[in-house]
Amino acid sequence: MLLLRLSVFLVMLMWTIDKFARPEHASSIYQDFYAIGGLSAGVIYLIGLIELAILIGFVLWFSQALNLWRGTDLSRGLDAVVVR
Repeated sequence: MLLLRLSVFLVMLMWTIDKFARPEHASSIYQDFYAIGGLSAGVIYLIGLIELAILIGFVLWFSQALNLWRGTDLSRGLDAVVVR
């Protein structure tokens, strides 16, 4: 499960980095695939920032949710188990 989460994070991170490295490329993708034209570099940077926040939240929240689902709290050690 950890490998899947990290691989999804890495793929999405590459798309996010592309928005910062080549905003004109990201703008052309929005134009060609989504028919949303005329996006400036500032708008692409904003979309990249929102994407980055979602990605970080995904990794952190998913890790916490997985621990809660398993009934363990890894911040207190592996021997801490939530009694249900």
